[in-house]
Amino acid sequence: MMKKIIGLVIISLALSGCSLLGTQEQATGGGVFKTINAGASWDQASLIATASGSPLSFVALDVVSLATDPSDNKAVYFGSLRDGLLYSYNGAQTWSLATGMGARPIADIAVDPKDKCTIYVTSNNQIFKSTDCSRTWQEVYIDNQQNLLFTSIIVDHYDSANIFVANNRGDVIQSSDYGKSWMTLHNFKVGVRKLMMSPQDSRLLMAATTTGGLLRSRDQGRTWIDFAVLNKENYNNKKVRDLIPSTSQAGFWLLATEYGLYETVNDGDNWTEIKLLLPERRTMINGVALSHQTPKVIYYVTDYNFYSSVDGGVNWISRSLPTARRGWRLLVDAKDDKMVYLGVSQEQ
Repeated sequence: MMKKIIGLVIISLALSGCSLLGTQEQATGGGVFKTINAGASWDQASLIATASGSPLSFVALDVVSLATDPSDNKAVYFGSLRDGLLYSYNGAQTWSLATGMGARPIADIAVDPKDKCTIYVTSNNQIFKSTDCSRTWQEVYIDNQQNLLFTSIIVDHYDSANIFVANNRGDVIQSSDYGKSWMTLHNFKVGVRKLMMSPQDSRLLMAATTTGGLLRSRDQGRTWIDFAVLNKENYNNKKVRDLIPSTSQAGFWLLATEYGLYETVNDGDNWTEIKLLLPERRTMINGVALSHQTPKVIYYVTDYNFYSSVDGGVNWISRSLPTARRGWRLLVDAKDDKMVYLGVSQEQ
């Protein structure tokens, strides 16, 4: 009991900004920023709701993952670098700390699209699940390799009993009973950075690996094809930075690599480069996002700037970030594509 109390005190100190790291701006420039005008202006949206009404925030924290509830655009989740999980049910006006998770890194977050109170998160070599809207958590899987990292988790939107998780060892594992039991589907021999599912066809998965490029499965992870086989001339896929599908146009995906930004309209059979403002070698994209209404509205973020386009990347607007920290994660509201959440980081 004493260890638990000490842990909660440490979390409270970190969230209140008492854990200073360098300059004052560095100590307070984290958490979540929100824009309602496509980046023209930003507000820091990192206030924590308290029973006493006393101000508390997590402006000192770095982001690892941002997620939203597929059935509720006001439900937003923030996975921190080492201080646990926070969630908001009012569009980031106020947040709550998932105290049951404790102070730990949260690599990825997935909400059951058919049950908003069922949430899965990955942390180090463990997978956790909540069935009561983040109040309590239970471990549903642990790998015996302690330095393993579960990097990505998705819930099948067609059958939410199916959970898919990837790790830095190259495994893709699946549960077909809501996390009660697990099986290994595939191993890529290289780590998986991100695992994504087509919003239109849950049989189609994409896996972005750390050094082996991008791969696709059309049978929910049983067999895979390397896109390097399909795209030998117009696409360098070895250094994937981020990947996101369009929820409004079937077959459309946006891919960021260390060599630039690419789009496909046929689930990866062909890729087309999107021209950027800066020469591609000088642009390190950390995160990308798409409008839920049209794939013509594109956002991406780098260490210093936020970029937006409303015509599919023909023209871009560049704006400085509202903080000295690096732009790291982007999340677009499902109903308003001018409303964007930005998660930042100074350590990653």
